[in-house]
Amino acid sequence: MGKRPVVGGYRAGGGRASTRPSSAAKSGAPAGPKAPKPANVLRTRATKLAVPQEPPEPREFRHTKGAFGTRPAWMTPRPEPKPEKPKLPAPVPPADPVAAGPTEDRDAWLEEGRLLFARPCTFFFAAQRIDQLPEPKGPEVAFCGRSNVGKSSLINALAGQNALARVSNTPGRTKQLNFFDLSDGRLTLVDMPGYGYAEAAKSVKEDWQGLMFDFLRGRPTLKRLILLIDARIETKAVDFAVMDLLSQAAVAYQIVLTKADDVTAAKLEKKQREIAGLVKLRAAALPSIITTSSQTGLGIPELRAELASLAE
Repeated sequence: MGKRPVVGGYRAGGGRASTRPSSAAKSGAPAGPKAPKPANVLRTRATKLAVPQEPPEPREFRHTKGAFGTRPAWMTPRPEPKPEKPKLPAPVPPADPVAAGPTEDRDAWLEEGRLLFARPCTFFFAAQRIDQLPEPKGPEVAFCGRSNVGKSSLINALAGQNALARVSNTPGRTKQLNFFDLSDGRLTLVDMPGYGYAEAAKSVKEDWQGLMFDFLRGRPTLKRLILLIDARIETKAVDFAVMDLLSQAAVAYQIVLTKADDVTAAKLEKKQREIAGLVKLRAAALPSIITTSSQTGLGIPELRAELASLAE
């Protein structure tokens, strides 16, 4: 379509025509076709709308109060959701605790435990994987509990040594299975890694749980597991999870309360009745409960005698 004719300085159809001379007229050069515009300039409204564009992120128009005043919520990064914590089971009615050992000839029963642990007890092996375990020989007793429950201190108190099992103020330090020979092979004590350490990496926790379950399920010489529970604090959800794990592995275990010297008599009695009610509901748990203290020696003779009944 050609240009509309100009009549009286106005272009036909409306609009005033420009009377400014073009650059070609100024220079005297003949008028020719205009040079094409660059490709980046030829973006009309239609081409802009045709170009696919990513949709903008949705923004919430709620406001949060910060250090420099109120600002939109979309300017504040959202924290990642925290993993759900394991739920505690329904509470069970308490029961009267069952004392360990016989009611008659109790002195002779305690003497057997004293004589067994009067013999040397030495460290002889450590394993971080299931394929590194030593060959099974004699009966074994494993000690298991939450991190910082006093497991190493209890083993030292049983053996009458201060530095047999390494005691650390850092929870979760034990990351392997430590084997101790008692009385020239009559009994082997196994110090298992602590569980439930909050600051341990998730992959490390999974490795520990896998190692524990494989050891408990596939060790033919394992006679009993001693599950340690802190008498000062409430029973955690992870403790109930370990009890379920032991039931799945069909391992007989006995609950031993630790750090009884750091709790009042009333709270200790309440804790004993609570644990007695728990073991009634679990077939793999022994009914007797032993309350101990590595500092005062409470319950150490009874636990020695209980373990002596498993020795060769």
